[in-house]
Amino acid sequence: MNRKGFTLVELLASLVILGLLMGIAIPNVVGTIRKQRKNTYIEDAKRLVTRARTMISANNLDKSSGTCYSLRFLDNGDFSDAPNGGKYLRYYSFVRVNGSDYYVTLVECTTCKNIGQEDLTTIPSGSVLQGIKNRTYNNLIHNDSATSWVTSLTTGELTNTNSTNPPNCSGMYYHPDKAKR
Repeated sequence: MNRKGFTLVELLASLVILGLLMGIAIPNVVGTIRKQRKNTYIEDAKRLVTRARTMISANNLDKSSGTCYSLRFLDNGDFSDAPNGGKYLRYYSFVRVNGSDYYVTLVECTTCKNIGQEDLTTIPSGSVLQGIKNRTYNNLIHNDSATSWVTSLTTGELTNTNSTNPPNCSGMYYHPDKAKR
């Protein structure tokens, strides 16, 4: 009798081999996706600092130490897509000038998918926050371990109980049409 097809043992052996290959491939793919998301934070932070430098130079804005420029002030529509599908908090994401150094804080609310960016002047309770906090532009461009700086953040790290400005900001530019606060 001449039967064509695979035996049960051959099919099971094929399934075991496929399972082993998937067990190796899936963690590598997931790791690559996570690393790419962290790299997106780094690139967005670099773009935010570049945008701040450009706006400060082009408009002769305040460059004194401690002056901060919010994402709301600097955004020209380039920062609508955050890496984890949430929203960048435009009030809590900012560039702080400190002499010739520019420090960036870029915060994404990963649980704020259905809230408009203009509404995010306060952080909703129970929010999951992730991003980069208080890193210099030079650190971002000259350090290969910059992706380790993308971390989970807490509301307490982003607020200043003594002021309406974020920590280390002596003054904040929130909106291009409005004066410094």
